[in-house]
Amino acid sequence: MPQPVDKELVPPVVASTWRELAPQYTVREIFSTKREEVQQKAATIITRKLDADGIVVEEVMLSDIQLPEEYAKGWKGSCSRSRKTIRWAW
Repeated sequence: MPQPVDKELVPPVVASTWRELAPQYTVREIFSTKREEVQQKAATIITRKLDADGIVVEEVMLSDIQLPEEYAKGWKGSCSRSRKTIRWAW
């Protein structure tokens, strides 16, 4: 098993899991409407993969997501429009 595990084994498993899951969802779903679902699916896959090497996963969190600049701009604009719509609705 590669050592140290937290630097050599875990990051590639986590990265490959996100690459597998992310294309199945829109940015909005990952960040809001299906965030819990994405996190749970990722936890299941990561736990299964690492369990094969005897590593116990206690928690998988969806945080510090870095989007390519073009997506980040679109996401910020979309959120801004959503807030304006909600504000006008009240």
